[in-house]
Amino acid sequence: MKRAEDTGRAATNQYFCGDIFTYVPDGRYDVMLFGDSLYYVPWGQILTMLNRYSSYLRENGVFVARVYGRRYQPIIDTIQSHFQVVEKQSYVLPGDEIFVLAFRPRCLENEPS
Repeated sequence: MKRAEDTGRAATNQYFCGDIFTYVPDGRYDVMLFGDSLYYVPWGQILTMLNRYSSYLRENGVFVARVYGRRYQPIIDTIQSHFQVVEKQSYVLPGDEIFVLAFRPRCLENEPS
């Protein structure tokens, strides 16, 4: 929040902290930041959880997630195979990498893109 205050965005940004499995957003958002929280979701439940949160994104909204290291490749694979990755950056660390992905739900085939 300090950064949002320093850049004058504190009045337009909202931050929530809650149980990732039970939290219900009270609106629709342009960006939902998961940071490092996806590690705490069992890999077999990540797609279900992201699909649930997808209904709380505005049109053209995105999720942003940080994934540390290749050991979490199944998380990256799930995102890349089920969502439209808008941007993916990697940052090399000694012996590993950090990946930051911005992604959104894919359009249905019968919907205009």
